[in-house]
Amino acid sequence: MNIPSPRHSQDHFGMSVTVSTPQQDVVLLTVVGEVDALTVGGLRAALGGVTEGSRLVVDLSRVDFLSCSALEALAVANRRGAGLVLVTTRYIVLRALEATGLRGLFAVLPAVPDALDDTVLR
Repeated sequence: MNIPSPRHSQDHFGMSVTVSTPQQDVVLLTVVGEVDALTVGGLRAALGGVTEGSRLVVDLSRVDFLSCSALEALAVANRRGAGLVLVTTRYIVLRALEATGLRGLFAVLPAVPDALDDTVLR
């Protein structure tokens, strides 16, 4: 799958969020690093910048830590009805979702191409 170059990337204290549009009306946020109380503002800003009506894929496959504040930011974005899909196989992320009872709130897939499948996002 060919994913176009990112629109922009933000670096917040070692955590980065890259925003791209791999398909029309699909926004891909690629998050790298630790998402904690110090860095969650960057994630919130990126999630809040997604235009209404866009489907949202959040790639967490390179996240080393995911705090409760990060989970809250994802839950809020999910409630906005953006068709949010998480991408990860990282134990640290899956464990946080399970421990907080939020695992069932999101579609979680192992790879970005799987998440970009139109049938998953609808």
